Amino acid sequence: MTPKGCLRNSGCTIRSLCPGGRIVILDLVKHRFEEARELCADEWMGFSESDLESMLEQAGFQDVQTSVVYKEPETPNFQTLMAAADKAS
Repeated sequence: MTPKGCLRNSGCTIRSLCPGGRIVILDLVKHRFEEARELCADEWMGFSESDLESMLEQAGFQDVQTSVVYKEPETPNFQTLMAAADKAS
């Protein structure tokens, strides 16, 4: 299943949260380090902030916030992306 499908799967993700509940996602910023597919079983090569924000909004979440929370100093210089969003009250 794709990440978008996972968030939108019959609304399961948003339905499982109580009103006012929050989802938090940590993943990598989009990268081109192909070796990650084998080394880390990485199926998705990360996400841009705008892609993750759009996926959450399309799944029905609101007040979506995204930010890069860590930048790896060594090669392959992965960046960790955090997204948080709320279910309507």
